[in-house]
Amino acid sequence: MFVPGLVDLGVIAELAKGPMPVSVMAWAGAPSVDQFTEANVVRISLGSAIAQSAYAVAARATTEMLTKGTYDETGSGLDYGQLNEDLTRR
Repeated sequence: MFVPGLVDLGVIAELAKGPMPVSVMAWAGAPSVDQFTEANVVRISLGSAIAQSAYAVAARATTEMLTKGTYDETGSGLDYGQLNEDLTRR
């Protein structure tokens, strides 16, 4: 049973006692993996959270470039060589 939006660990634990395994969606501020695991969740999804975070970085970097003329927002990005290696590794 997939219950996106439900993060109440007590309710999740009760649902997990039922006949179906429970899957949840997580985001910043949601219970931790350990907490979900203790409530017997079998799958945790991040949904679109990773894409939303990437778009937020793109928006901040664009704003910085257009308003300050600097690029500091991109400083925490993955190293291009390492990223390329990770994506081409066989």
